[in-house]
Amino acid sequence: MNAACWDHEAARTATARADATAARTTTAGTTTARTATARADAPAARLTTARATSARATIARTTTAHTTAAPAATAHARSHLRRLWLALVHARSHLRRLWLSRVHARSRLRRFSLALALAAVGIQAALAADIGANALQNKTIGYVATDFHWAIYQTPSAKSECPKGFNEGPREQFSRLYPNHGKRTLSDTQLHLETETWFPTGAEDSLPFHQATGRISYGLNLDGKVGPNDFTSPDGEPGIDNQLFRVLGCVIGYRAPDGVEYIFGPKAIVDSAYNRTMIELTGVDSLVNDDDVTVTVYRGLDRLLTDASGNKIMPGGSQRVDVRWGRPFIQHYRGKIVGGVLITEPGEFIFPWMTLRVPTYERLHDMRMRLKLTASAAEGLIAGYTDVETWYTQLIRNDSTHHLSNGQISALSLHKALHQLADAYPDPNNGANTAISSALDVKFTQVFIRHPEAAQANAALRK
Repeated sequence: MNAACWDHEAARTATARADATAARTTTAGTTTARTATARADAPAARLTTARATSARATIARTTTAHTTAAPAATAHARSHLRRLWLALVHARSHLRRLWLSRVHARSRLRRFSLALALAAVGIQAALAADIGANALQNKTIGYVATDFHWAIYQTPSAKSECPKGFNEGPREQFSRLYPNHGKRTLSDTQLHLETETWFPTGAEDSLPFHQATGRISYGLNLDGKVGPNDFTSPDGEPGIDNQLFRVLGCVIGYRAPDGVEYIFGPKAIVDSAYNRTMIELTGVDSLVNDDDVTVTVYRGLDRLLTDASGNKIMPGGSQRVDVRWGRPFIQHYRGKIVGGVLITEPGEFIFPWMTLRVPTYERLHDMRMRLKLTASAAEGLIAGYTDVETWYTQLIRNDSTHHLSNGQISALSLHKALHQLADAYPDPNNGANTAISSALDVKFTQVFIRHPEAAQANAALRK
């Protein structure tokens, strides 16, 4: 073998040995690395396994704890709810007891109120009986006026007495006289009508006015005759004289129950001492039958006695006689009592009647009374021939055109109707009647009339 071949073989051998050595080295490194890796992975694997085991144990314990604690929590909640429910039941029971207590209290209050009402009725009855037994003292009994209305016969529909309807008032008449067109002055319209109201002329009414019709009316037979213009009373008595009913019957301000004059006229009788008209019967042997009694009219000075509500006038009060300013109203009449009804002979009669703080009065000629008497009250009719101008003056002095408009009361139309229907007391100069037949529906309550001592009365009269 030559040198070149030797060298080549030697190189191949060296290379093979180097590759073997490298392979062994690589294998050893790989084995060593795997061993190192295995050694490194073993603790991590053990840690992971331990943690997993610990987590499973924790979950198991937690699940076990929750499983064990849930019934206890549920029982606690149920116990709490039960306590709440019992508290609610107790509260409802307490509220029911309070409600029952309130109902019981209200029931007791009702019984107490009823007892008081019954006691009040009993007391009033006892007082009435006592007053009835003592109202007639020394053959004398007194009454004070509580209600005055001009007597107007009304049907529910008003068709019988007012077939054409009710009359217009100042506002309606103003619109009719002065329609809403054209230029006008205050003096030619409103002031012109006001002047005619206060200073009426005898000119005929250019505006329509509806008189009450029919054959039935309240009132008395004043002239002792039965004429073609007379009425028949609702009780069937013929010859009733009440032409004022024809004037006022279709004026809503005078009709019950809402007419302004129907409301405020009687209210003023009660509220104002100026209107305190009284009648005193003397020489009375019996309130049922007595053929000779004396009736004296006075004006009182005091307020009326009322019940606790202030609305009902009670008998048994007292009134002082106004002998100074009330002297013109002191009037005397002869009368009799038949079947418990006072009937007086005709006579002149004036009485105070102020409605809106303006002192005025009414005057009736040939006045007579027909009043049903008891020991505690008197009611019925006062009738006579009302002086037309006095009646009209009383109206316009107390009620302005504004107030009259509220009741559709035209003073101008009433003045013309009053003179047209006046049926008595002719004027000696021109023959025109100056008074109109009329009737007042009146009520009185028993009162003890106190007369002043002679010296006091004389002193008052000298003032």
